[in-house]
Amino acid sequence: MGDRRRVRSAARRPRRPRAGLAAATAAALASLCALAAAACGSSAETTPAAAPSGQQAGPDDGALIRLAIPPDPLWDWLNDSGALAEWQQSNSVRIDASQSFDQFGAFAGGHADMVLINAMNVPNIERQSQREAVILGKYTFDRSFIGVRRFSPAETLGDLGGMQIAVYSPVESTLVWGVIADALHDLRLDINGGDFDLVVAEPTRLADLVMRGDVDACVCLPDPTVSYFSGREMKALYEGRSAAQIYAEEIAADPAQGLPMADVFVADKQWYDQHTAVAESFLALWDTALSEWQQNKAGLVDDYRHHFSVQSADDVAWLTDYITHNDWIAPSAYVSQGEAKTQADIFSRMKGAGLIAEDTAEPEIILSVSSSSTVPEPGS
Repeated sequence: MGDRRRVRSAARRPRRPRAGLAAATAAALASLCALAAAACGSSAETTPAAAPSGQQAGPDDGALIRLAIPPDPLWDWLNDSGALAEWQQSNSVRIDASQSFDQFGAFAGGHADMVLINAMNVPNIERQSQREAVILGKYTFDRSFIGVRRFSPAETLGDLGGMQIAVYSPVESTLVWGVIADALHDLRLDINGGDFDLVVAEPTRLADLVMRGDVDACVCLPDPTVSYFSGREMKALYEGRSAAQIYAEEIAADPAQGLPMADVFVADKQWYDQHTAVAESFLALWDTALSEWQQNKAGLVDDYRHHFSVQSADDVAWLTDYITHNDWIAPSAYVSQGEAKTQADIFSRMKGAGLIAEDTAEPEIILSVSSSSTVPEPGS
């Protein structure tokens, strides 16, 4: 991987249209457009009035958090275990949760005070909603990897120049892999053109497109593609390491600084300023779920199979083993100074590589005074 190679677009081999690829791309783009434009349909109540000037709303004020979160195993565990009900009662805070994949619409439409989205989408959600947003806490690190068919000779992105790669988003993990391609291989991986032919498809279809020969590789997520890897039909490049691990180990100036964050809790800044103690208390609640994950990963994967896309015992075994070496769920919801520095660094690299506009505002990250998180070693 130390060999820096450059394969320009002009050198690509001609590619014939592949069956099913156009339909998959169109469906994915339609879904993304709907995500950005649709309004949330939940019956969320109005947030209580802000505390009087000079006072800060606290967990004992009978506050309400309007939360938009996609279907999630740890959120289900908080409900099923009774931890959420106990927290709401003891803190006098109620969470009105909307579980859908339309966090953009919920935030843009003013139906949510807090949402769980990918960190790379924060500039987009601010631009589309015209609301100032802040990153309060983290949930996951970037878990994506590059997947190819089992007998592919490729080992890194450097071996895929000029080829077609399916991605699940034009932003999110695609931007992180764009930084990796630039820093390690002097190649441009960009949805707007470069050294790879990128197509957008639903995350559950990426591995299928690879296996059918419609694309050469995919920026895959381990859970939606688990059956292809547990059955040894596909393999992951870079020795199975995720984008977050590769960035921390081979690009970051200090590997111990922290892994690039993926899913983060984002709040309206005005709401946060008025409900700082409530937000802090929510992070403590989420830490309860993260602690359960650290102690019972295999059990949670088995109990919430539908969230991890596992069906057979082989799927459960493969994913559990993968998580043991490549855990993408953070040990704490609080963002450390090192992790904030990692996000700033990767944001700067995205600008330097021309992956985002120079005038894109860097998201504000709240460094909580309650933070006692320890940054995990890459690969732990």
